[in-house]
Amino acid sequence: MRFQTGTDDNPGEELAAVPVDEALEAFDFRRAATAVWALVEEANRYVERTRPWQRSRAGQEAAMGTLVHACRTLAVQLEPFLPTAAARVAAAVAGERLPRPEPLFRRLATAGVAG
Repeated sequence: MRFQTGTDDNPGEELAAVPVDEALEAFDFRRAATAVWALVEEANRYVERTRPWQRSRAGQEAAMGTLVHACRTLAVQLEPFLPTAAARVAAAVAGERLPRPEPLFRRLATAGVAG
């Protein structure tokens, strides 16, 4: 399973769904969970490969769109195993835009870093 940047038809969802669905139909929960975890690992590799923080704004938006798609796919595939966590993931990426991130260290963010 490979995520493509800048395309509307991302194969991640289809490739993730097939092994999970087949495994669940066979009541092979270990294989289904392995397929879900493979989606997570591929998303992590995608971030490492594309390095969205080093791209132009358009490149960042394309990469983030792909990652939001991966998170939506993950929410669907997680639902049989962890329904509460799946709902939280789905809710986090439900809007068209992600919420503005909160600073990790508010004091440094508001005061600035002394040099």
